[in-house]
Amino acid sequence: MNNISPYITAGSSIYMKQRTEPLSIFPKMILGSSGFDGGHLMLDTVERENILIDFPEAEKFIRTFYSAEDFLNGSLRYCIWIEDNLLNEALKIKPLFDRINK
Repeated sequence: MNNISPYITAGSSIYMKQRTEPLSIFPKMILGSSGFDGGHLMLDTVERENILIDFPEAEKFIRTFYSAEDFLNGSLRYCIWIEDNLLNEALKIKPLFDRINK
C-alpha cells in the first residue's frame, strides 16, 4: 500500500504515542521569554524613536523584541538590552538611566 510520510515522500505511516513525561532531561518550561521589569525596559516604536532623536548613541542598546503575540498581530516592540560590560556607558544616556532606575 502506498502512503505519504510526514516528509511528503513515499513511506509508511508513523503514529505518535501520547506522553506525560518530557523527552529531555531539561526542567519543565513554565514561562518563555518574558521580562519581569514592570515594562520599563520595553519600548514601542514611538518611544524608541523619541529616545534616538536626542540620543542616537542609544541605538546599540535597543533591540527588536518579538513575542508570539507581536508576531501574530504584526506589531513591533523593542527592549533595552545592555551587556554587563557596557552598563556604565548605557547609564550615561538619560532615558536609559531613568528606565534602569525604575
